[in-house]
Amino acid sequence: MSTSTSDLAGALLSIGLFLLVMVGLVAVGGLVIWIGRRRGRDTGVIDATLTISGFWVAYFVIAMPFALAQTLTADSVFLWDLPVSVAWPGDLPCGLPTTETGTYLECASIGQTNGSIVGLPLGTRAVLAGGQLLGGLLLVTPAAAIGIICFQMLRGVPFARVTSRALLATAGVVLVGGIATDLLNGIGRGMAALAVFPSSAEAGVTGPVATFALTVQLWPFGAALALVALAAVFRYGARLQRETAGLV
Repeated sequence: MSTSTSDLAGALLSIGLFLLVMVGLVAVGGLVIWIGRRRGRDTGVIDATLTISGFWVAYFVIAMPFALAQTLTADSVFLWDLPVSVAWPGDLPCGLPTTETGTYLECASIGQTNGSIVGLPLGTRAVLAGGQLLGGLLLVTPAAAIGIICFQMLRGVPFARVTSRALLATAGVVLVGGIATDLLNGIGRGMAALAVFPSSAEAGVTGPVATFALTVQLWPFGAALALVALAAVFRYGARLQRETAGLV
């Protein structure tokens, strides 16, 4: 959660509302644990985790269509971190001879800006919406997998086959979504910047110049590998569970 505004009170209010939602989820989990103990259940933590994951998935299902509709149909779309290249306010000719000594700034430029854009083309909106959707799936898929694990534990079959399959599916979503989300967001923001700022190829350009800033991070590979290993553990547990059941 991040916010940027010149009004400190407004920024604190935004952060406060987010923290209030998080505290509310914790309170719901605590209430579920308390009710379970009153009823003599010893699975309070699992019950609470299942409840919170259910809320998380429900929030995604309810909120994501509105977010996508806003991006695809709204007259004005506000975008963070539009990739542009803006000359530093001052004369900093990179690479030219200088008489400066000691530590000094040789050259600099501003690479990002935030802006509200009216009349974005549908193709640009679709790319941005795709990044939104994949980013949301990155957040909700692990919660859904945790919910499946908790549900199977409450059923008394923690190593059910569906659990390992859910973990493998989550690994695929994390790997593909983690890479594609960054790429789609970078491409979409670059297309949006190009729609309102000139490109560097245009002659006589002064002021902000549109660029593309694409990133591929390493964490999706590590997270997917960890989930695949966890799925293998659950698959092995399922085999032991079947063998144990056959001996009884």
